[in-house]
Amino acid sequence: MQLTEDRLHDISLAAREGLRECLKMIELHARDSRNSFLNPSIALTAVATWERFMIDVCSASEKIEWSIDTAGWDHYDSSVPWPGSRADRGLGEDKKYGHEHHVDGLLTGNGVLARPLTSSWAVHVATSWFGADPTDWWWADYSASPASENRDIIRQAMLGAKSARDAVAHRLYYKKARQAQLLRRDNMPDEAADQRDWCYVWQSDNPDKTRLAQKTPDNQSPGKPTIQHGYSRGVVALVIQLIDITVATIRGHQHWTTKDSQLPSAWFHQIIPSGQCEGMMLWGGHELWR
Repeated sequence: MQLTEDRLHDISLAAREGLRECLKMIELHARDSRNSFLNPSIALTAVATWERFMIDVCSASEKIEWSIDTAGWDHYDSSVPWPGSRADRGLGEDKKYGHEHHVDGLLTGNGVLARPLTSSWAVHVATSWFGADPTDWWWADYSASPASENRDIIRQAMLGAKSARDAVAHRLYYKKARQAQLLRRDNMPDEAADQRDWCYVWQSDNPDKTRLAQKTPDNQSPGKPTIQHGYSRGVVALVIQLIDITVATIRGHQHWTTKDSQLPSAWFHQIIPSGQCEGMMLWGGHELWR
């Protein structure tokens, strides 16, 4: 195994910096709602931080010569950070690790973990939002049953965030929103068209502001497709929990205690007690799981 406590600590510090950028943008939005143009960047930065973190963990566990300063995407495909994606499922029998997700097979095969990483993922997931607040929180455990109330909720949140990232990075707001609407309208089952792979579920919580206030049978989500602030905060909350529990799982299995690589505990509170966003209620009055 090539992953060391020092390497994991460096990877965690890099992830903290990405998440602090998200919190800085959230703080700017709180000072003046006219800063809503930051919402797409919040979601984009949070998802990029997750992708960078996961690729770094995989790479640092394989390479003899590795440093955070020279880390890149390497030879990994786009499915690596995203269990349940179409790319992940499409690998099928050709997967190096059989039917396991790449991350699970790689980390257990390299001796980083003794059991699949995804089995340790247990998080609070915001499934909706109102204004600046993530709402309708669900507790989900990736390895628990029934899958529809656990694994699938986490996958939907993760892949929805990835879809939002794509919408921001490639200016696909209308396309993503239209595709999600068509799937919901046609009531297609997941087996036929899995909207978790690419559709962040967009709807306006202030249609009057977008001048399209009237719902119709063909358009149940009127408004201009965008990334809402409450949704962006929900994405940040998801990434914070996934990164923290991944670090904790690896540290626990390896019995690493010298360096504290966990994310700041202040980020998990209902009201942030110190540091960036001090005094702010970031998660709609909810606490994140730790």
